[in-house]
Amino acid sequence: QQAAALAQYETCRRILAQELGVEPLPETQALYQRLKARGQPSPHNLPPPSTPFVGREQELAHLAQTLDRPDCRLLTLVGLGGIGKTRLALQTAAEQLAVFKDGVFFVPLVGISSAQLLATAIAETLRCPLSGPGEADQQLVNSLAGREMLLVLDSFEHLRNGGEDMLVKLLNGAPGVKLLVTSRQRLDLHEEWVVEVSGLEFPQPADTPNLESASPDLQNYSAIRLFVQQAQRVQADFTLSACNQEAIVRLCRLVNGMPLGVELAAAWAPLLSCAEIADEIERDLDFLTSSERNVSDRHRSMRAVFESSWDLLTEPERAVLKKLSVFKGKFERGAAVQVTGASLQLLLALVSKSLLRRDAVGRYDMHELLRQFAAEKLSADAAGPDTQTRHSRYYLTFLSERETALQGGCQPEILTEISDALENIRVAWRWAAAQGQIDLLEQAGRSLFLFSETHSRFEEGQVLFQCAIDRLAGAGSSRSLGSLLAYQGRLLYHRGLYPLARAALEKSLAMSRSAGQTEAVALALHSLGLVAVMQGEYEQAQHLAQESLHLCQQLNDHWGEAWSLYTLGWAAYYLGQYDPAWHLTQKSLDLHGEMGNRHGQAACLNTLGLIICAVHEATLDQHPEARQYFEQNLSIRRAIGDRWGEAIALHNLGYIHYKLKQYDAAQTWLLHSLAISKIIGALHLIAATSMWLGMTSLEQGDDAAARTYLREALKIGYQQRGLGRITDTLFRWADLCRRQGQTERAVEVLTFVQQQPATDSRVCEGVALLLVEISAQLPPERLAAAQARGQQRQLDELVAEILGE
Repeated sequence: QQAAALAQYETCRRILAQELGVEPLPETQALYQRLKARGQPSPHNLPPPSTPFVGREQELAHLAQTLDRPDCRLLTLVGLGGIGKTRLALQTAAEQLAVFKDGVFFVPLVGISSAQLLATAIAETLRCPLSGPGEADQQLVNSLAGREMLLVLDSFEHLRNGGEDMLVKLLNGAPGVKLLVTSRQRLDLHEEWVVEVSGLEFPQPADTPNLESASPDLQNYSAIRLFVQQAQRVQADFTLSACNQEAIVRLCRLVNGMPLGVELAAAWAPLLSCAEIADEIERDLDFLTSSERNVSDRHRSMRAVFESSWDLLTEPERAVLKKLSVFKGKFERGAAVQVTGASLQLLLALVSKSLLRRDAVGRYDMHELLRQFAAEKLSADAAGPDTQTRHSRYYLTFLSERETALQGGCQPEILTEISDALENIRVAWRWAAAQGQIDLLEQAGRSLFLFSETHSRFEEGQVLFQCAIDRLAGAGSSRSLGSLLAYQGRLLYHRGLYPLARAALEKSLAMSRSAGQTEAVALALHSLGLVAVMQGEYEQAQHLAQESLHLCQQLNDHWGEAWSLYTLGWAAYYLGQYDPAWHLTQKSLDLHGEMGNRHGQAACLNTLGLIICAVHEATLDQHPEARQYFEQNLSIRRAIGDRWGEAIALHNLGYIHYKLKQYDAAQTWLLHSLAISKIIGALHLIAATSMWLGMTSLEQGDDAAARTYLREALKIGYQQRGLGRITDTLFRWADLCRRQGQTERAVEVLTFVQQQPATDSRVCEGVALLLVEISAQLPPERLAAAQARGQQRQLDELVAEILGE
């Protein structure tokens, strides 16, 4: 392209001279000479790279475009020590060799002790002797005045407060010279263009590929590629594999993609597994240390990198940085001010020195390894515990203030707001539990429960409640245990861990009744009702939910009232009492709607859809409203980020397609539901979806897949004592046996299911119809014998037999 452009210029110049007698303007001729010179090798002193350059394609393109701008004369790469500024600057400079006819030169400044020596250091690099009268600065400017050159000034941060003056003189006196500077701190010059350098790319939790098998997608992340490259330098047979890739992703996250951190970690590959390397990084900052002889002292370890940055701080900056280490992840300016007393000026100073990052919406965060370093400094400071307590009180108060909104019309916005602060909320909750700060735990407990339930964070919420329960129980404090146990039990229910949920809720109920905590009693009652439904105790569920409803009405607790009505409707549905189920669920829907509780509305819509499916099963194709209810449910669940509810909605859309004999569509919806259920660990949903996938496979003629899915559903149902799920799955297993010609076996299982109290009304109807169909195929004596065996069967024996087949 360059040769063609030059040839076209010569053609145009010749035509203009011959026909018009006109020569190109001086500016055009100068541009031609510059383009012509670009094709010639330029002098440089760039050191050869010791390893291939990895990643940063977008950064390189952006830097090239910026340097090409006529108005960009000073470009500063700013970032934390070890983040790869020097390597990026050298790669950028190498790609500029054809642009600057007088050369590209690298000037390392680490060994320069004073800004007064800057001009001399540049001159020595350029082999441009300074002699005669006049200051060194001006002599250098004079010698470069007519040159086109790129100077890479590396590690400038310690030469601020003096060195900037030399740069300004150079920019003013040598218009053909451009400066590419690396620094841990901005130069704060009017002429400066700033590019912030961050770590290499690594998989975020939301976009992590499937780690169950070796994933080629991981090679697209530059931090992963760098780790593998560096590990292979010290262990030739090292490869990225299904066995180590999860640990590699973890350690790349721990160092936030920092190249130096990745390289120091990879050096341990011959001695430790990748998982062990990640464990050591979490445990000890000093683990990331190099033994290589030709590594600079300030890059020999992560501690050395951070100590060199620490030395450049003022005392007020050090005090604030230490205190900011109590924050985990991103935090707002208001939080920083209240917790640490930091002024805006100090925050911006730390941002300018690359020790804090500030995103587009004004939130701050700190590199995780730097946070560990600062936390060590804080642990040795008397202000440490007070800062932790301030942090805990700030975030748990923040959480408690959103309790009403979590139940009302601002749910999506509030859920997002809490999600953004969740890392700090976890830290705050654990600190409050460890310190026995009962008032804070009481204050924030209900909000934490509502968030965990609505946002499908069941396991995480349950673990947090457990740590508080253990601490308070160990301290002999029972004041808050009833409520905490109720919250924990409800989350265990959502995970499908019914025996554990029942135990927690029954303990909560006893303690709350004794302490006169009526609100906790009501929550425990209707949550126990939900567990009872899933364990086939439908009438007991109605009794529990009715008592809860009465208490909530006394308390004027509309949230609890709505959920009690929902539980009553859910139990009535399983008992085949469809009119009462519809009435109770509709009443619950109205109450949730009045509060603006979209989570509750979605749950009610789901039940209404199931009731329509049950009432109009034979003519379901004439009742599109059932599917519409499920689709509305799905839309709401996705809007509020409720993965559990999303999986339920997808499951029921698969179920309705199955009932309509649209088996391919049913399988698609059900597989999607199963994938989400496994991610969030919702055992009941895994079992329910597996059962319907088994039936879908059966209709598609894949008996082997049907057996696998049905066994999985039966296994989970049995483990969690979900008797309703067990009997439903056994009914489907009997259907599989019938289709495979095992008629007497089918009768035996159907008879067992028919006599179980946990068998719901829909399954009872299905069992009766199937028995009528099979009875006509068997001689009376063989039918009677099979029924007798079924009546004598024990659950444990039958399940063990099927799972062992």
